[in-house]
Amino acid sequence: GLNMKYSYKISLLTLILAIFLGLTTFDSASAQWRTQKTPTSSEDTDLMVSPTKGPTYASVEISVFTCFKWPACARLAPHLEQLLEKYPLQVKLVFKNYPLRRHTFAKKAAVAALAARKQGKFWQYHDLLFENGDSLNDEKFRHIAHELGLDLDTFEKDLNDLKLVARVNQDIRLGAYMGVRGTPTVFINGK
Repeated sequence: GLNMKYSYKISLLTLILAIFLGLTTFDSASAQWRTQKTPTSSEDTDLMVSPTKGPTYASVEISVFTCFKWPACARLAPHLEQLLEKYPLQVKLVFKNYPLRRHTFAKKAAVAALAARKQGKFWQYHDLLFENGDSLNDEKFRHIAHELGLDLDTFEKDLNDLKLVARVNQDIRLGAYMGVRGTPTVFINGK
């Protein structure tokens, strides 16, 4: 309702303000930094760490608790991509699953994204989940996996992997501990 819209706008405004304030000091050196190679972990398949995009040692870390079924999360994703493009060496995005209980298939979508991650396709699967948020179901999960060229037998097996479910639950517990009440919730450098 109105409260969620207001909260979303405030969160987005806070994100933009923090990025602006935190990165304006880097603008003069920006051209020099773009020529350096910086390690990223965008295709990291280690389930003990959250999926990330951007340099490992970025000065600004944006952690986003999100639900693949919630339209506000889908609307935020392109803005985060723009920040990563504008500040490729200064910003790191950390993805956290926070599927909302009231949304059918939200938790299964989170598990499906982690199953895709095990095959090195988390971010591609992430994007397609958001594009199809209003029609997510078991068939759609398989269709997206097929579209991305994933090994479907492995993907199906991983959809039922209790380790992946536990990883999603770990993000949910962390979010609850940090005071997440809805999605998207954004933390910048842990705050």
